[in-house]
Amino acid sequence: MQTEMAGAPETAAILEALKADRATARERQSALERQIREEARRLRSADGTGSLGFQLLPSCVGCA
Repeated sequence: MQTEMAGAPETAAILEALKADRATARERQSALERQIREEARRLRSADGTGSLGFQLLPSCVGCA
């Protein structure tokens, strides 16, 4: 079907537009994933130790 559309001048432009939209969606997805990774990296390094800043509480054996 794509080959047929590419061969006809009136549908070739439509085919190119469809391909451009898919590339754009793919680029948006890649950009979103990159932003998530950057934000996670920023959060991990926010306190300089590479952790997210959670404080672990000592376990309480026999507290209950």
